[in-house]
Amino acid sequence: MKKIIYILLLLSFSLFLFLNQNKETNIDNGVLSTTFNKEEILNIKISFDEDNYVKLYGDVSLEEYVSATVIINDEIYYNVGVRTKGQDEYKATTTTYNPNYKWSYRVKFDKFVEGQTYHGLTDIALNNNVTDITNIKEVIAYDMFSKNGVKTPYNTFGNVVINNQNFGLYTVVEVIKEPFLVRYYGEDYGNLYKPDNSVTGKQYKGASLKFKGYDTKLYSAIFDRTETIKTNDQDNITLMNILDNINNGNMDNVNIDSFLNYMAVSNVLVLTDTYLGILTQNYYLYENDKIIEIIPFDLNIYINHPSIRDNYLNYPIKLDYFQDGECVKPIVCNVYEDEQLYSLYKKKLIQVIETNINNGYIISQIDKYDQLIESNIDNEYNRYSYEEYKTSLKHFKLFFKERSTYITKQIYSNNIPIDEKDYTADSSFDNKYVVREVGR
Repeated sequence: MKKIIYILLLLSFSLFLFLNQNKETNIDNGVLSTTFNKEEILNIKISFDEDNYVKLYGDVSLEEYVSATVIINDEIYYNVGVRTKGQDEYKATTTTYNPNYKWSYRVKFDKFVEGQTYHGLTDIALNNNVTDITNIKEVIAYDMFSKNGVKTPYNTFGNVVINNQNFGLYTVVEVIKEPFLVRYYGEDYGNLYKPDNSVTGKQYKGASLKFKGYDTKLYSAIFDRTETIKTNDQDNITLMNILDNINNGNMDNVNIDSFLNYMAVSNVLVLTDTYLGILTQNYYLYENDKIIEIIPFDLNIYINHPSIRDNYLNYPIKLDYFQDGECVKPIVCNVYEDEQLYSLYKKKLIQVIETNINNGYIISQIDKYDQLIESNIDNEYNRYSYEEYKTSLKHFKLFFKERSTYITKQIYSNNIPIDEKDYTADSSFDNKYVVREVGR
């Protein structure tokens, strides 16, 4: 009898270990720094049963999580939440499944299994690169932010297989959640928001970080997208106080060094799909001890905004954020209007150019990633050929070289274009070789 009880206890313990094999602490024991070192391509396999497969692709616009089995480099994770993500060109044309479409995905390890992580990460994004012929723009952007003192999520490349169908190369990015905050700020981290001006019904509801009064409803694009559970009403009042101070020209509540680095890298890259851009999205706002900073995210779209047309190289280092005589992004206008801050911002621009472009760093990174991923480019779900990919890299390099020249010219000649009539486009660079726009 004792032997039977012992066997039952042993079986129960073994079952417990099996069910909890993927539950981990937020300590990755060095695995993530190796996995995301961009020296190898991750092998990611996602499998859905028939019901969840139909549910996932029945209407992709719903972006509902379904259960899947996920294998990353032979490590198996069961009952993982997976959904489609992003407003990419496929969602602009259809909401139903097409086997020829290469969707982007959000993978949430703890959606259905509490505590389950991928070596401490709760969420990752799989970005399809369908508009990026180079396939490396997002990773390069993160490299530049990181090299210039801006906090960035883990990112790398992955080959993604869905139900035994190989969809080829993706960019894999850590979604900014508690593990990111603990890694950079410690256990006693502050408050995190993900403002988004593009959310339906949220236009001009705070994502520009302009003070509008002490009513949380005026900032629904911020407070409706709070990422930290512990954030409370007093924290929201603190943030509104900060925005009020900034609106009055007081920058004491801003991590100045981080923000100027963010401004400088964003400008060099002509990132128009971020806080500094037209749509005012794709960024996180972090606040702790009454100090705020911006964290970049979702950097796959740049050098391709239709409103800029062919003017990427001479894109102004000083942008016009005034509407009807009023600045819509006071934190940026404060930098422009303060002689000391603006001078420091221009020094940051020079620093970005010197430490990324003039010293050959970015070109070497492009070559490094080319060697890593080129054998994965020729995939039936990509909408460009291997030859087009190689051509895109040449123009991507050309962009950095000539963008550097134009920025330097703007800084030292004090010729800072504001109106489109001041732009020049006398370069052999052509963004059509770098990006694939909707419908092309």
